[in-house]
Amino acid sequence: MSFFGLDLSTWLLVLLGLSVLAYLYLTRNYGIWEKKGVFSLPPSLLFGNNGPVLMGKVHHMDHQTDFYRKLEGKKYVLL
Repeated sequence: MSFFGLDLSTWLLVLLGLSVLAYLYLTRNYGIWEKKGVFSLPPSLLFGNNGPVLMGKVHHMDHQTDFYRKLEGKKYVLL
């Protein structure tokens, strides 16, 4: 079975390659602020640090309080 002259295994390899390139493109700036001395929590790919709030699992104020407690004592932080 072929699509546009390529068989299924070739299409899967192309899809895998494009997925890896998209991931690398979307995460290319992760860690840039740590290199400059600004502490930040590691983000997730799609929602950053606000995933639980956007999914409705945690109230916004509880989420901010949790950030405050995790980052207590830091002079500069990036949320």
